[in-house]
Amino acid sequence: MRGALQAAIDKANLNGLESANTGLWAESAEYPLYYEASGDTPIIDRPKADGMPGAFMQSDLLAKIGAFIQARSDTFTIRSYGSSREQFGSEDGSRAYYEMVVQRTPAYVDLGNDAYEDAALDVNQEFGRKYEIKSQRWVAADEI
Repeated sequence: MRGALQAAIDKANLNGLESANTGLWAESAEYPLYYEASGDTPIIDRPKADGMPGAFMQSDLLAKIGAFIQARSDTFTIRSYGSSREQFGSEDGSRAYYEMVVQRTPAYVDLGNDAYEDAALDVNQEFGRKYEIKSQRWVAADEI
């Protein structure tokens, strides 16, 4: 009933000692945030000081890094190697190394599906998300 970042903040005891019921986690300062369907049993208790100045929340962290993160975007470095052989021998004639950095974006290959939807179109089910080439270069052998 809390995000991964908030769970990590709580586990790190940044807002008080959760396990010792002191600080912002003092028993008298908690209120039930969510209830079971019956309405009697609280699922999770949160301190009343949540969101007040001085209480560190996942929203504080996301406000700082939010401009730099992207959902469903991963960056990959792909390196490739090619060689040719001498016509009448088994030795390599020449070699080439190439590197490309690609990023998976949130958008599907076919823009008929919005990025936040499940892939409904066949092409999106087969190929998924778009990739953008961020950089490419020839690589020297001693960089491998």
